Amino acid sequence: TDCSGLPDGSAMQLQGLDLLVIDGLRHRPHRSHLTIAQACELARELGAQRTVLTHLSHDVDYEVDSRNLPSGIELAWDGLRVELTMTERD
Repeated sequence: TDCSGLPDGSAMQLQGLDLLVIDGLRHRPHRSHLTIAQACELARELGAQRTVLTHLSHDVDYEVDSRNLPSGIELAWDGLRVELTMTERD
């Protein structure tokens, strides 16, 4: 989940995900982590149906920042559980 970008080859394989869990450290840039805005843009580019931003710093105000996220994107929290269902892909 810690990343500051995604290689083109990986991006092609991740198109149309049901769930994307990705780094969204904070709003200010960081050399080795995505900002919340960068993570949201990447999720949009990949066409992820649901995105959970993780590895949040103490700079993130959960209540305020949650309200400002695009539809389908949410902030993770301690104890979050996500149910996964395996399906075959073509």
